[in-house]
Amino acid sequence: FAGVDITGTVVDLAGNQGSDTVRVKLDKTAPTVTTNVAGPTGANGWYKGTVTVTYTCADSLSGVAACPATDVLTANAANQSTSVSVADNAGNTASGGASGVNIDSLAPSVSFTGTPATVLGGTSTLACAATDNGPSGLDGPCTLTAAGGNASGVGAFTATATAKDKAGNTATATVAFNVHYVFSGFLQPINDTAHTVTADILSVFKSGSTVPTKFQLKRADGTVVQAGALPQWLTPTVVTLTTLPIDETVFADPPTSGSTYRWDATGQQYIYNYGTPKNQSGKVYRIGVKLDDGTSYQVDIGLR
Repeated sequence: FAGVDITGTVVDLAGNQGSDTVRVKLDKTAPTVTTNVAGPTGANGWYKGTVTVTYTCADSLSGVAACPATDVLTANAANQSTSVSVADNAGNTASGGASGVNIDSLAPSVSFTGTPATVLGGTSTLACAATDNGPSGLDGPCTLTAAGGNASGVGAFTATATAKDKAGNTATATVAFNVHYVFSGFLQPINDTAHTVTADILSVFKSGSTVPTKFQLKRADGTVVQAGALPQWLTPTVVTLTTLPIDETVFADPPTSGSTYRWDATGQQYIYNYGTPKNQSGKVYRIGVKLDDGTSYQVDIGLR
């Protein structure tokens, strides 16, 4: 109780009287301490950063002598704890603290192994590997996804590897790659010169005639495929001169109009009938194609 006044009186033989009063206080109740744990929460009961443990103390009789200061936990470890003792002004004590505090602020590491397929229909060995840098452990194996490209399955792609630990920390890694068709060169009547202008491989046509420019696109297994978009005809350019004689048949097919090749379903090939310029005898022209996989191929022909 908070206090009771007790008064004592004394009388001597002569009849004189004296008195005094004293206040008596009694506190046999321990104080209370409430613990509050706060920090950036993750998953599965883990915190993902610094944890603060604060205390609230109370005593309704003699009052709290002192309330403990805040504890700060920063270690990446499981099952951490704090312990405090609180006393009131009567000397009664109470204990408090936190237990089972798990902290993991460290993201895992993730990397790639193997290589992606860079040819349409090819075999990819690309995979991912992950390790955890903190105490919570990996939350399952890493995952691998790929995005990009076009509907035909070629073009620019980005592969993303993701790893996650049980505290909810994540890590990602990316790798960019391109998938292309198998292009085996231009078909006859053009000899695929690889830009080497020599008599044994340069195809020389009559100036003003039509040059059937043909090629096929294939998968890795050799299956012929069509591109996702019509291949683009590249504007011919003059690269050098030649005195070689005409060694190819004179073709009179109607020249192709426009800037794209056409698909020949019968021959399973793309064709662009190049109407060569007249009066350009003695020049070597570079012609070619741009595909929707981002690649371009060119070849040289002579005009006489």
